[in-house]
Amino acid sequence: KNLSSQYIYTHALQVVDAHPGQILVHFQKIKYQEREKGYRMNHIGTREIATERLTLRRFEIEDAENMFYNWANDPEVTKYLTWPAHESVDTTETILKEWISKYDEKDFYQWAIELNDLEQPIGTISAIKTDERVESVEIGYCIGKRFWNNGYMTEALTAIIRFFINEVGAGRVWARH
Repeated sequence: KNLSSQYIYTHALQVVDAHPGQILVHFQKIKYQEREKGYRMNHIGTREIATERLTLRRFEIEDAENMFYNWANDPEVTKYLTWPAHESVDTTETILKEWISKYDEKDFYQWAIELNDLEQPIGTISAIKTDERVESVEIGYCIGKRFWNNGYMTEALTAIIRFFINEVGAGRVWARH
């Protein structure tokens, strides 16, 4: 058989907020298993993920107002995103309906970042691009300004990286906002 070595990064050695909008996570590299060439990621769709302070979950249409007021209407939060600040809750509802309709697709990943103490979404994190050819996932994310500098996005991103490597089988996960 034509086998190639694949590696998995399982233990975060250091998580650093480099500057606003960039998170660097350094992982220990260990040999995972031998896989046949042509391996493809095992897409399983958006699954709930719990961390110490957060629940990463699927959006519901009832999240529209919280999404709008917590981050989607803020031009400072959306400044470097691929979409502009929402002008109304109706715009947010339209986006949520589109995302919710895609949750049955196994290669669709879009999470609400819910702060457990608040019990409402404070941001979002998603796979904005997957590349089967190189087994990579690109992550996009944003979080409401009043939640900045508390380590929430670092916590969410670390959990998402682990999910994509350990559950989906991605060989590379990278992020931008």
